[in-house]
Amino acid sequence: MKPAAALSLTLCMNVAVVVTLVGQVASQGMISPFPTWPPDGNIPERLQNNYVFLGPRMGEIIVSYPAVLDNPNQTGRRTFTFELHNQVEPTFTVQMAQGSNGVYAYDYLLRNGRSAKQSIRTWSFVGPVDDAGFSVSRQGWSATKTPTARLQQIALPNVSQGGSAVIFYAGDGNEIPPGGSLDAFRVTSTYVPGFTTAFVKSGSVFDLPSELPTAVGDQVGVLAKPQWDSRVVVLLGPRFAPDSSTQAIAADFHIGISRLIQTGALSGDSPFVKAALAALAASIESGGSSTVGEIVRLLPKPSSGLEGEIATAMQISPK
Repeated sequence: MKPAAALSLTLCMNVAVVVTLVGQVASQGMISPFPTWPPDGNIPERLQNNYVFLGPRMGEIIVSYPAVLDNPNQTGRRTFTFELHNQVEPTFTVQMAQGSNGVYAYDYLLRNGRSAKQSIRTWSFVGPVDDAGFSVSRQGWSATKTPTARLQQIALPNVSQGGSAVIFYAGDGNEIPPGGSLDAFRVTSTYVPGFTTAFVKSGSVFDLPSELPTAVGDQVGVLAKPQWDSRVVVLLGPRFAPDSSTQAIAADFHIGISRLIQTGALSGDSPFVKAALAALAASIESGGSSTVGEIVRLLPKPSSGLEGEIATAMQISPK
């Protein structure tokens, strides 16, 4: 038997890039590891070794397994449901500035959409592994960087580099309800701005029986992975060590902007976006001949919101 508690993993942008368990396909193109629950409730022979199913409601999980797995003398099936923690609708706004000491400040405002079904109680992002100037804070929330807990850049498929888990947890009464927002999430870092991945959710522990058969627990445990139990967001944040190459930073901006076009967060027809992609590509191909700070000075004026935030991140980059 596997204790259910062991199955949970603890873990300004204007649009979320979402990975939500919907039917059998997640919105970033990942195939769900679980089948849908049969409408008639009868599990076909080919699915007899599947114990976890996608329910008919958004975010609903149905667990059903032979009772004999609990007790050899029992018959029938044990069936129960629970909800994932990804029924939130996060959007971020970030203000960035570089201090005279070379430390960057990132100040986030986090909103939860009106049609969200859950309150936001925790969020995390892929942060720097080694950064002596790193700190995180938000009054009423606990905040920490966990160097031993690594997260991957799930929102940016072409970026393989992971990093430390930077995690915020809401204190009692400080969660963000549907339609609400909260600012003053502060991150300071010596790392240069770039695109990273954030994970936003309503909690960390599934509502499960105290014990499950090991075979069942192993399947449920897959759902604790952040790509399934969180809304996944492309975020501007601390990304590159000060000695990173000009070419690497330009490539990161090109990948991030391209990804945001794919998700509909940016318009590929925008003069600012088109010119930025072309100039970044030229810099990458020439081995980093132009810094992103030099590039942004020659671009058309960005629109307010997301384009403006990207322009600010480029402007304050030293390379």
